Amino acid sequence: MVAVGPQAVGGSIAQANIKVCWGINSTLLTLTGQTGTIQWQSSPFSNFSPFNVLVGTTPSYTASNLTAITYFRAALRNGTCSPAFSSTVVIGVTNPVITGTVSGIAAVCSGSATTLTVLGYT
Repeated sequence: MVAVGPQAVGGSIAQANIKVCWGINSTLLTLTGQTGTIQWQSSPFSNFSPFNVLVGTTPSYTASNLTAITYFRAALRNGTCSPAFSSTVVIGVTNPVITGTVSGIAAVCSGSATTLTVLGYT
């Protein structure tokens, strides 16, 4: 007897491309239309070379605490066949805010002007 199962189907991630704030963030990704066992993957590159295998085998995955642009997809397997991949979603990350330092004259008489300079800010 030979058992033949359905071929894996990658499905799609429902979210559009997303932008989050640097460091402390959380975004729920939801996979639909898939067939097979789910393994979430991430990469700093759109071609997923190299990629990270993430802890997550359910149709939902929470991406959190990102500090750089990251691409996400799901690899679907059914048996020993080659994997099928979901659509890809990219999460962009805004740069952190850095307040900088102010320099200039420390004391100014009333009615006079001075120039202050802010350095090292974003």
